[in-house]
Amino acid sequence: MSAAADPFEARRAAQAAGLLRAFNEIGLLSAADVHVALRLAVLAGEENEAVKLAVALAVRGPRLGHVY
Repeated sequence: MSAAADPFEARRAAQAAGLLRAFNEIGLLSAADVHVALRLAVLAGEENEAVKLAVALAVRGPRLGHVY
């Protein structure tokens, strides 16, 4: 069963919307990536969806071992 099919799948970020949801549903972003991006956006007062996606992708890099 895919993350998109099961609403209780641990890899699915239930509160994600828009681009973050799309990237999470296809498995490119983990729930942790999405949650960090959403929290940082709230703290910074950022509403731009592209910025939230960029933050999530920036969080994803080191998690996968890309540190340069």
